[in-house]
Amino acid sequence: LKKLETAVRCSSIRRLFPCDDRKESAMEIKPVYLFYGEETFLLQKDLAYFRNYFDGEEYGTEVFDGAKDSLDLILAAAEANPLFAEKRLIIVENSPWFKKKESKREGKSKKTDGDEELLFDYLSHPNEDACLVFTADKADQRMKLVKAVASCGKVREYKPLSRWELPDYLR
Repeated sequence: LKKLETAVRCSSIRRLFPCDDRKESAMEIKPVYLFYGEETFLLQKDLAYFRNYFDGEEYGTEVFDGAKDSLDLILAAAEANPLFAEKRLIIVENSPWFKKKESKREGKSKKTDGDEELLFDYLSHPNEDACLVFTADKADQRMKLVKAVASCGKVREYKPLSRWELPDYLR
C-alpha cells in the first residue's frame, strides 16, 4: 500500500513541471521554490500538486501571507522540524522580497529592509525537512535573492499561454 501511495504521489510530481528541464528524479522535492507570473491558474494548479503530494501529512502544511506576516515568523516555521509528518510544506503567498523597488528615491521599504539578509542566511542552509514555496506576482531574475533560490531550489515563471500553445494544453 505504501508503494502505491508513493507511485500516486510520484505521478503527481511528474506532471508538476514539463519535461523540458527536468533531469532530477520525480520524487526529489527541493527545499525552496519560487513561483511567479501572470498565469495564476497554472500557478495555483502546481500549488495544488504540492498540496496533494503533502496531503497525507496534513499536520505539516502551513500557509502564510508575505504581505502581512513577518519573515521571522515564516522562517521560524521553515526551520522547525516536522512533528507528525516526514516533511513540512510552507506556502508563502504574495512574497514581496523578489521584486525590485519601484524607484531609487524611495529607498528600502520597511518590509524588505533587514529581511534580505535573513532570507540569504536561510537560503544558504535550508532545512531539508521543509519545502518552502514562495509565490509572487513578479520577480526580477537579476536579483541576488532570486538567484539564491535558483541555486538551492527551483524558480518557475508562469507566462500566459500563447494562442498556439492553448490547444495542446487543453488536450
